[in-house]
Amino acid sequence: YGAALGEGHAGDAMSAAAVPLWGRTGRGDLRIMRQLGANAVSLRGMDDEVDRTNFLDSARQIGVDVALDLNLCDLGSSDCFSTASERYEKMLRRGGMLTPTQGYHPALRFLSLLGPPRTSNMTGDLSAFALSAAQAFDAILATEARLGVTGPSVNVTVSVPFLACPRCPELGETPALGFMALVEAAIKEPRRFGYSPHTEIDNAYGTRFTHSFTVQATAAEIRERLLQPFSKRFPTTPVYIAEYTAPEAGAAELALVLDAARASPFFRGAFFYQYFAPDAVSPERNSTAVFGPGGRAIGSVNISGPLLDVPCLAAARDTSTGEPITTVISGAYRGYDLDLQALCGMNPWAVPLTQAGYAVVSEEGNFEHMKVFVRQVVEHLGASVSPDGGANLVYFTKKYASKGGNFFRLVSELRASPDWVMEDPNAACVADRNAKPELVSQAIQWMCKHANSFSCDDVPEECSWSAHRMGDFVFSRYYRELRGYVNPLVSCYAEGAAVFATSGRFLRNSWSRACVAGASELAEPTGPPKDPHD
Repeated sequence: YGAALGEGHAGDAMSAAAVPLWGRTGRGDLRIMRQLGANAVSLRGMDDEVDRTNFLDSARQIGVDVALDLNLCDLGSSDCFSTASERYEKMLRRGGMLTPTQGYHPALRFLSLLGPPRTSNMTGDLSAFALSAAQAFDAILATEARLGVTGPSVNVTVSVPFLACPRCPELGETPALGFMALVEAAIKEPRRFGYSPHTEIDNAYGTRFTHSFTVQATAAEIRERLLQPFSKRFPTTPVYIAEYTAPEAGAAELALVLDAARASPFFRGAFFYQYFAPDAVSPERNSTAVFGPGGRAIGSVNISGPLLDVPCLAAARDTSTGEPITTVISGAYRGYDLDLQALCGMNPWAVPLTQAGYAVVSEEGNFEHMKVFVRQVVEHLGASVSPDGGANLVYFTKKYASKGGNFFRLVSELRASPDWVMEDPNAACVADRNAKPELVSQAIQWMCKHANSFSCDDVPEECSWSAHRMGDFVFSRYYRELRGYVNPLVSCYAEGAAVFATSGRFLRNSWSRACVAGASELAEPTGPPKDPHD
């Protein structure tokens, strides 16, 4: 997954500025991936000092883990350790990868040390390639020790191509395994490659390393040519597919690949390549992406360069069967199939929670969209729908779905705390993770100007690194100043920049305890992540 919006354009898709791509008020890419059944997303194109807290928190909220392509140094770099150490320290200090307790963000699953492997990378000195992998691994361990990283670690990997390696000293004729064996040798015996590591990378290999590979092949080829010999050569090391490109046999092969993963003690699964491509629905191109651009723009984004339109999504079709690739993907990952017509329709998550927004949804006459609208109002009132309140939610939605309803009456009924709505006494006004940073910044400026009990000059450094973290600090304290029968949709909403969220919602944001007023004293939230199909 990456910010591929047009020819020659890329950027850090995890930045807060990219929320129109992955946030639910934008195109909703994260929610769509989860609906299709994915439990992890792989990303590339990282900037060293871009704060990714918002993206990682949002992924965790809906149960999607994250694999990062760090690309710490060029393959065969003469001093990968120094380059990788410097870059990784920046990523850890400012990139949102660590929590306030100096532990890794719980959404992180894999860290890929080097850049995406291509055939051209493997034509030079293979010893230099393996040495770069060992030095990058060493750099990660040394940086963790220097910064005092604690808690559960994140596994690292070096992805290699599904190709034979005639010049590899071991398993050269077996696709990918020759490269894997060479990387293992450089990590477990670095001095043989002329390298004296700064940490015990040989010992860490057994607990931190996962092999991975990129492939365009059938499930049978992968099983017979790689997985079977892999289990004999690397019996205690896990492996996954970093990029699975559909072969000529069609994307349906993915289901067979994932069946093999579910039955294997060491094969962890596959990332389907790729989510979006500008040419995916062009009849002149044979793209293997799941989506291409639809018929209209649904917003704009500025990640690295000019302001660009965010196109809605159009599903690409499997070259083998002609059916939408979304159907194949959802079947393979055991998710939900999508309503493809809705991808370029009105997004109910993006409708403002006002009388005008209510009128738009009511006029449309879509019951499911009105149910989303009602649920959003509940969430912005510091409450949630009770586990057994689904039928009541449906009844309430029907009541207000007809044209001519009144938004203010709807809000008043919900604020009266019906039995199916659970209020949270620990709810707080915090930055909405689906709001653009510039919108959050505008609300911060207004509340700082009108604050009485605190000064925005006193915001702790760690809470000022991003608009959303600072919003947590400012919004929660400003709202606490207010007295009387305060309406969160008036005093906290801030045109969509803020939400009066339940503690179970905002405590899943990694920096809430450090930045939200009173949050440090609250108990950890329980229960599974929210179902994105709601």
